[in-house]
Amino acid sequence: MTTWPSSRSTATSVAASLTPRSACARKRIFTSGYIKSHYLEIGVELQREATHPMLRTTFPTSKKVVMHRLTLREREQFDDALRELITQAWETVGPGLR
Repeated sequence: MTTWPSSRSTATSVAASLTPRSACARKRIFTSGYIKSHYLEIGVELQREATHPMLRTTFPTSKKVVMHRLTLREREQFDDALRELITQAWETVGPGLR
């Protein structure tokens, strides 16, 4: 079992390497992340309500967008299903909504 690094700067660099670097080119924030003591909290905005094993909660942020909050305690939890959710958010919410 691989856990997240204990160093805040190391954990930040790991989190940055896991997210698409093209996020800054989009008009709307579609994903976010921050580090709590021993885990990484990720928020993914989608135009639908999705499911994932690491999902903590969902709530609407607008009429069209639902925020999904996920908690990752180990690197292995950043799986292909989560990558697909982030990609979908980048494609649908990232360009901006009208």
